[in-house]
Amino acid sequence: MDKIKRITDMMEHPELYSEDDFQQALLDGDSRLTFKTIADLEAALDAESETPLAESEEPRHSTSPLWHKIAAAVVGICLLSGVAYAAVVSGVFSSAPKQDVVVSADSVSTVGKTQYVEVKDDGKTIDIRKLFENATLEQVLHDIGYANRKVVAFRTDSVRQLRLYYEWNSRHGLNKNIEELNRFEKINITVKGDSLIVD
Repeated sequence: MDKIKRITDMMEHPELYSEDDFQQALLDGDSRLTFKTIADLEAALDAESETPLAESEEPRHSTSPLWHKIAAAVVGICLLSGVAYAAVVSGVFSSAPKQDVVVSADSVSTVGKTQYVEVKDDGKTIDIRKLFENATLEQVLHDIGYANRKVVAFRTDSVRQLRLYYEWNSRHGLNKNIEELNRFEKINITVKGDSLIVD
């Protein structure tokens, strides 16, 4: 908006600026477009005020600085819309391309009460090894269900908050992981279709 204000001021008070200032402003494509738009608007307003008035019409007021502010606002909105459109079309807001993910065990990061140990993506399958420490059964099953595209359903809420220590390896398969979890006391998980049912 500073550029538009400067151009508007240059057009209203040309005596305050040198010819070099005008040349510098005209080198920028956006500034040149703004100059042209404001000049066209002023020419249209002048042409309208020079037309003879019908007897029934009242005389119109001459162009005031308010019109310049309105013109500058319209030009600013048009320029910002054009820049936003160009950014979207050129892909400025697009996400980074997907890459194979390999996280080594020495770069373990803690997320809440769990640690990511290893994630390998060969392009077809994802092998995940994850260590849950003092994590709720709900957290553990959420991750296992998500990786296996299963919905988790708890029939009793008391089981949700059971805390456990569990090392999950997705390479073992869903049935083996469920079998290991069912060895814990008070846990009974069954696989039915697209759901993991917890009793």
